Amino acid sequence: MVGCESGVELTDELTNLWVKKFAGPNCPITTNGVSMSRARRDKYHMGEAVRAAGLRAVQQELFGEGKIGEVKRFVEGCKDEEGNFRVVLKPVASAGSEGVYFASNEEEVEGYYNEIINSTNVFGHLNTSVLVQEFLAGKEYVVDSVSVEGIHKTVAIWEVRISSVPPQ
Repeated sequence: MVGCESGVELTDELTNLWVKKFAGPNCPITTNGVSMSRARRDKYHMGEAVRAAGLRAVQQELFGEGKIGEVKRFVEGCKDEEGNFRVVLKPVASAGSEGVYFASNEEEVEGYYNEIINSTNVFGHLNTSVLVQEFLAGKEYVVDSVSVEGIHKTVAIWEVRISSVPPQ
């Protein structure tokens, strides 16, 4: 059982090995496998998995070090008719709202990008990239679910309120 975000990929690998070694007719064991491990932990790959499944997904792009010019070009595509925008900048593998920033001008975008890139997250890992997403107004929910042998159950739904969200 995973205790927190940092254990997701390791748990997938361990259960996958466990199934290969011990599963059989008298010992049914299921696993998530490893093919989607990255999408369960990496925020960019989560969004792309949603898109690949044919669902609407947030407009997003991933930027490495020294890519602030490309970040600014992405932000241009998020502007409305008056030239206003809101974007979200975040590390791909943080926890909760750690390192999540909302920007509505180019100075904030550049400042938050520089704050995230090459910083260390709560798990001690280096943030080698910054995820930039369009801001979607509305309520945000976290949905906890469990799936076993094709049966899916929702076990909790949480409404999230992040105090740093800019007013609408």
